[in-house]
Amino acid sequence: MRSNHNASSTCPKSLHAGRSGGSGNGLLFVQPQQFAVGGPLALSEIVHFSEEVRDFLAGGLAEGVSRMCLHPLETLKVRKQMSQVLSRAGGVRGIYMGLGESLVGAVPSTGAFVMIYHMLKSRAMNCFPEKLEAPVSVACGVLATTISCLVEEPLEVVKQRLQSGVSTSFGHAVQHVTKQKGPLGLYSGIRSTLAKDLPFDALEFAVYEQLRGLYYKHKRRKHLLEHEVLMFGMATGALVGFVTLPMDVVRTRIVTQPLKYQGVRRTVRLLLKEEGALSLFKGARYRLPKEAIESGLFFVVYENVQRLLSRKEENTDFGK
Repeated sequence: MRSNHNASSTCPKSLHAGRSGGSGNGLLFVQPQQFAVGGPLALSEIVHFSEEVRDFLAGGLAEGVSRMCLHPLETLKVRKQMSQVLSRAGGVRGIYMGLGESLVGAVPSTGAFVMIYHMLKSRAMNCFPEKLEAPVSVACGVLATTISCLVEEPLEVVKQRLQSGVSTSFGHAVQHVTKQKGPLGLYSGIRSTLAKDLPFDALEFAVYEQLRGLYYKHKRRKHLLEHEVLMFGMATGALVGFVTLPMDVVRTRIVTQPLKYQGVRRTVRLLLKEEGALSLFKGARYRLPKEAIESGLFFVVYENVQRLLSRKEENTDFGK
């Protein structure tokens, strides 16, 4: 889950102008007078979306597009972390196993994350000075990630069991997990997920904003072209993906082999003892390109959806 942020909100100011003032009390309203003959109309000229709805739709759509494009790399990474070969886990056809479950969980949870993050940060920045924006952003990211993880985790557990070939269907995966560890088994990887996602989200936002800020100073402007959004998004995704890779490996083992690997500390000790320190970076050649491309795609889609759903006067910066 990823987003593009700036001073008083997490994306360019033009995309969220008037967040505190709002654009009406409703979540969405239509202006009938906008249906006029004489040329194509932007969606935002017909239907006005509240900031919360824009955030949810933009975040969810961006995550859905990036996951669909990168799911095969995610599957290969999981199999590499489990030391599996392609032929033993469903072959080439199997690289799309778990995609449906992944989208069902990730799209609404990412939309919720972006919406909750913006809501928390816009309110928090009314209480704190601008110089504290960075720690406030991190704190809001932590809270938003925690809430969204509670939504996504059960489906993420099922998805990884399908990707690894441990289970053959959604029902089989749920039945197997609940039989082994009870209903809470669907949250067996929640600690390692939070340990991975919390620093990823916090670091991703901070790194992206720092790169963008330096670029703004160098170029003396306050907007990014689409190819620049893609470039900074990819650089951020690769860097943060590498830093958080060990926890991703630990989580994969806990979710896919729950009888052997139980708990983050025990899993780390077993990996170091049996496979060495480099085992914590298994799947790097799949994860890093995947995170780089997914992050870049996310930012580009997210910004364009925000621009599509925003009014013209809120759209004056991005993509100039």
